[in-house]
Amino acid sequence: MKKKLTNIKKHSAGGRYVVSGLLMTFTSLITGFIVLSWIKPEELGRWQSYTVFIGYVQLLALGIPQGINRELPYWLGKDRIDTALAKLKTAGAFINKLVVALYVVLTIVAIVLYTTKTIEKEGLAMLMFAGSLAFFNIQRSFLGATYRTSKEFAKLTNIQLAISALYVLLIPLIYVFDIWGYVAYQFVINGVFVILFKIYRPYKIKYNFNKEDFIDLFKVGFPIFFWNYIGVISRSVPRLVLVIFGSPLLVGLFAPAANINNAVLAIPKFLNRYLFPKMTFKFGQDGNKENVFKTALQTVKYLFLVMLGVGLVLVFLLPYAIPIVFPKYKDGILAAQIMVFSGVFYSVNTVFHVALNSLKEFKFFKYLISFRLFSLLICSYVFVTIYDDLLLGVSIAAAVTECINMFNYYVFLKKAKRN
Repeated sequence: MKKKLTNIKKHSAGGRYVVSGLLMTFTSLITGFIVLSWIKPEELGRWQSYTVFIGYVQLLALGIPQGINRELPYWLGKDRIDTALAKLKTAGAFINKLVVALYVVLTIVAIVLYTTKTIEKEGLAMLMFAGSLAFFNIQRSFLGATYRTSKEFAKLTNIQLAISALYVLLIPLIYVFDIWGYVAYQFVINGVFVILFKIYRPYKIKYNFNKEDFIDLFKVGFPIFFWNYIGVISRSVPRLVLVIFGSPLLVGLFAPAANINNAVLAIPKFLNRYLFPKMTFKFGQDGNKENVFKTALQTVKYLFLVMLGVGLVLVFLLPYAIPIVFPKYKDGILAAQIMVFSGVFYSVNTVFHVALNSLKEFKFFKYLISFRLFSLLICSYVFVTIYDDLLLGVSIAAAVTECINMFNYYVFLKKAKRN
């Protein structure tokens, strides 16, 4: 009993961090609904056409934030503080120089486009704001990776609570200024996020670039970034199948399933952000792969029960909630219910995924991610043929694929433990 109480106290910071992250996700979700009701689709679409490239800009970071996310706790665990800080200095120097360079390039491009009358003043402003959001994301990705200890996660909890409050307090901006209020809303929130990350960052050191450390970070970080990126793409296969072989109506009916799935997956997302540095620090400390394996299994056991409970509640509520809140999407209820279980299995897979990242066993991802891609396509064909229903078929395919892949991840993690 005493040991259990000690463990609860030890991980209480992680629990608060996850809860604050879920609160932040919830307030963001509510804001999204408000935006849809207040802003005209064509105005929102115009702004989103400028922000669509934000995810692609992350490629220019070359996986360095992901590299420091893994290497910093690993070398701290080995008590090689000088090595850890040297890599942090290099990562910080690279990110700062990258952001400055991107701002310069963006400014030049904006001036050229405006002087050649390719875009007008409003388009110019949206381009600059969208670019700023992309650069904020790069900085957040790096700075967030420097918070590693329970004490530092307590700071992250406070930051996330502050951002949650901002999500609510700044809503009048959208009501008063319409689309430009929403642009300012996103800019201010993301800007404050970066400022708070900088103020409370654990290591207030002078950054200094070192070529050897940069290469080491790239070798570790880029595979993590690349396979995470491909993994996200593979998750979009069901929607892609609907786009290619279905109709706009089917794609629209799939929206509740996708949105609910994304909301539920906030639980493992924040859990893994806490778990990854803890596992990596411990692995650096003792070099024991068995401990990483045990930690992953123990986490999966509790996470699966939580996610299954949440999933069953959602499956029960959706037939009542969707017709009331989104009556036009009631034909997508069954797909949404099935996709909930895809999220349950996928949440388990994310824990196994970060465990493999902790061990730097990147070679297994080419099998795991490739399997997900091909399985989704094959299962979609099989279940669409059986049920003669494209929406139902791709939903079942997603759930079955993640269930099978859960066992694949377990097998490969067990194999990594023996390597």
